This record gives sequence, structure tokens and C-alpha cells, in this order.
Amino acid sequence: MLTLIAQSAPETIKPWLENFFWLAGGIAAVLGCFVAVQSLREPPAESPPQPFEVKPHTAYATKEDLKLAHGRIARERGEVDAAIAELRADLRASTDKLANSVNALRLEIKADNQGVHTRINEVLAAVSKLQGMVQK
Repeated sequence: MLTLIAQSAPETIKPWLENFFWLAGGIAAVLGCFVAVQSLREPPAESPPQPFEVKPHTAYATKEDLKLAHGRIARERGEVDAAIAELRADLRASTDKLANSVNALRLEIKADNQGVHTRINEVLAAVSKLQGMVQK
């Protein structure tokens, strides 16, 4: 089919293309009018409910309510701060106790090491006096 179109002269194709596009445009216009008439016949669809509704509030907070809430919040904040301070003091005491235990262990290990060094020195002094061969 494409070879036939390519071999034909442009003067013979032009009227066919004009008729085709007039026909396609007419069909599109008729369909557009049909859709417009259908939309006029049908009642408009209800809009979906909005996600938020603005309603007037029936009761407002008074100045006294706000003072009570502020006092309660301040009291709770003081209690929390006191609990945090107590925990920090406990942590400090535990850390100091652990540091003292570690230092005591270091001193014990150092004393044990000194005893081992003394014993090694004694053995070396005794061995240094040996002369000759040792046989099994």
C-alpha cells in the first residue's frame, strides 16, 4: 500500500487526504456535541465531602484555666528536673565508686608485679653463679 502511495502523483492523493481529514473532523465534532448534550441531560454529580469542616467552638479557655495549666506544667517540669538531678548525682557516685575500685585493683596488680620482679631477680642471681654444663 505504501509503495502505491509513493508511486502515485501528489495531485491524485490530495483530494483523498482532504476528504479523509474533513470526515475525521466531522466525526470528532459530532462526538463532541454528543458528549456536551449528555452532560447537560445528567444532573451534576455531588461534590465529595471536604476533609475539613470549620465549625465555631462552643467553649473557650479562660484566663484562669490557662493559669492553672501553666502552674501544672511548671510543677511537673520542676519534678522532672529534680528527678534528673538525682539521677545525675547517683551516676556521679557510681562513677566515683567504680574509679576507686579500678585504682585499688591497679595498686594490687602493681604490688603483685613487684613481687614477681623480685622473685625473677633472685632466680637470675642464683642462676648467674652457675658455671659449666648442665646435663640431664
